[in-house]
Amino acid sequence: MRDLSSLFAVRPLLYPPSLQYVTSPLSSPLCSCDLSFSTVRDLSSFPTVRDLSSLFAECDLSSLSEFVTSPLSSLSPQYVTSPLSSHHIAGSPHSVHILLEGYCRDVGVDRFQADGSVTLVRGPLTVLVDTAGPWSRDFILDALRSHGVSPEDVTHVICTHGHSDHVGNLNLFPNAEILVSYDLWRDGSYVSHNFRSGEPYLLPGGEGLKVVPTPGHTGSDITLLVPGTTLGTVAVAGDVFEREGDEDTWRELSENPEVQEKSRRNLLGLADVIVPGHGPPFRVIRAGQEHVTS
Repeated sequence: MRDLSSLFAVRPLLYPPSLQYVTSPLSSPLCSCDLSFSTVRDLSSFPTVRDLSSLFAECDLSSLSEFVTSPLSSLSPQYVTSPLSSHHIAGSPHSVHILLEGYCRDVGVDRFQADGSVTLVRGPLTVLVDTAGPWSRDFILDALRSHGVSPEDVTHVICTHGHSDHVGNLNLFPNAEILVSYDLWRDGSYVSHNFRSGEPYLLPGGEGLKVVPTPGHTGSDITLLVPGTTLGTVAVAGDVFEREGDEDTWRELSENPEVQEKSRRNLLGLADVIVPGHGPPFRVIRAGQEHVTS
């Protein structure tokens, strides 16, 4: 029987979680035995090449490599992720600096310690995304000073959602336009914007800085998309992604997993780098891209 090991270099990928199979037209039947395509469409049910070898023991595999390695055509793209070791991403017109890497630690007896990532975006505007919890006040001020930024210099504060580990230091920035979830405050009053219909918000004077609604973790999460960096578009996503490889945890923390899964898939299609709420940043590598190192 033909050796299958060379045919299955493409494995089911982590994102999006609903993507289990790909399709491809074949010029000849997949197998000479009576085995329908529907039998093999869910690749995740066959964890090893040895299992597949047994399944196709009596089959003609001459066209199987076409099936496995073909592009995804009309289906959602495949993605893999790769850790990014640096907290600083240069670029023009925007650079991105992670001041505080978010974390979540189990300390036992149904308790955990957590704080959200805090990200500084430099460029035409000085934007802070999330402000951590009030327990991190001094750390944030010191981190801003290390970049030559005072609280008065911050032009915009964007909080991805309203949890205490993301909004705990809003009062530190007296001159900033403030956006918390879907609530936009500017010059002493609230400003209407239709986030609930999916309308993005372009920061005035931001040269492409855009806030998009990404609900699910809560009912009104938002993400800042930062174009024009050396690594492409950076999505500062809050808890839409807890961390890279968070499949074991994000659903149990979600108010609406179905909606959040759509938001996650959308961001994977838009971003080259994602800054999650409680972990280090990571690259998004799409099908067909060459291997990228940090």
